[in-house]
Amino acid sequence: CGMTTAPVVVQLGMSRSGSTAAWQACRALVRGTIDARDGGAVSKAHRYVDRWREVPHVVTVRDPLDCAASWVVADAKDPAAVDAEDALHPAMASAWQVLEGQRRARDLVLIRYERWWDDPRGMAERVYGFLAACGVPLALGPGELDALGVEIGRGMNRARAAAQGDTFSTYDGATFIHGRHVSDDPAPGKWRRVFPRERWDELEAAARPVREALGYGGEEGTEAQRHRGTKGGEGTEVK
Repeated sequence: CGMTTAPVVVQLGMSRSGSTAAWQACRALVRGTIDARDGGAVSKAHRYVDRWREVPHVVTVRDPLDCAASWVVADAKDPAAVDAEDALHPAMASAWQVLEGQRRARDLVLIRYERWWDDPRGMAERVYGFLAACGVPLALGPGELDALGVEIGRGMNRARAAAQGDTFSTYDGATFIHGRHVSDDPAPGKWRRVFPRERWDELEAAARPVREALGYGGEEGTEAQRHRGTKGGEGTEVK
């Protein structure tokens, strides 16, 4: 967040939480383009900036254990040997920043990665409705949300396609895709497919405080979050 002029929208997200897809959706709605070279009307951040607390925030979260698994794969670390604290650090650090944003930002909509995955068109409509209610001038109308939903879906699918062909070594200006965004397995529940079963209890214990703070704690786990709203969870919260 090196911007000195306040953006019209802040996209605040945990690392590996679908924040790039959310950023692209906001840019499309506000500017009519996802081209990263087109000004700075929408800020993409993993840290909360208090001087922008009056700016509408579109916040993305994901199960921290899935974020950890995504980082371990991206960094080519051994899931059986990596230290639990090391694996969880990027997710935990950005999660506490997001939680600070939830507490302090005036207007926000919180979107779960699991819902981006299940219903990209619905998430496009949710973000559109939130920004419109906040009085943000929008370049796209309701009739264009179907196409935007498709593009949000491709925000994850495009990364899988890139994994089979071109892998970007730097940020691509038109899509903001980087090689570290690429994943062959972005579906929810990733951590159980990456980490060996004998490590699950250790990792769950280490992640428990932040998972509970984000609404991923308890016996329900990630799967329930895909289909259930929680207070301050995936809906619009106006403070």
